[in-house]
Amino acid sequence: MKLSKIISQEQYGKIQLYKHGVFWKAYEQSAYCIWKEKGYKVSCKFVKYMKRNIVSLGFPDSALKTWQDRNKTALLKETENYRLFLASASFDEPHFLHWRQNIETERSNKIEEESLEKMLKDYPLEKKTPVEAFLFLQKLQKNILEIKM
Repeated sequence: MKLSKIISQEQYGKIQLYKHGVFWKAYEQSAYCIWKEKGYKVSCKFVKYMKRNIVSLGFPDSALKTWQDRNKTALLKETENYRLFLASASFDEPHFLHWRQNIETERSNKIEEESLEKMLKDYPLEKKTPVEAFLFLQKLQKNILEIKM
């Protein structure tokens, strides 16, 4: 199933899981519900054809039954590669949107920090004059201050 269709089917208060190999993956609102219960690591990836960031998390097939039993989550629909559950906790849309925004901000900061690190590693210091090196350092400091704000 195409990612855009998966995202369009997301619903508040329901958890949708999609099987990818030996992992189950949840997106957006579903990922938020599981993250609230389990605290699994979440990833944020920019999907070019959708022109937006997508938040997701995954966990192994072996953990699905344990998660379902522990949370007493009601299974609404089941196929070989798909599970639909009723979320056990009430869904708070403003908290979800705030959580999602924080993840996007963290991702953006990480990309910018990696970019700065690459600039520093690739800078040919041995071929530069002291003035050029000073100007480069000044530029790096400015970029770092912009990231922190």
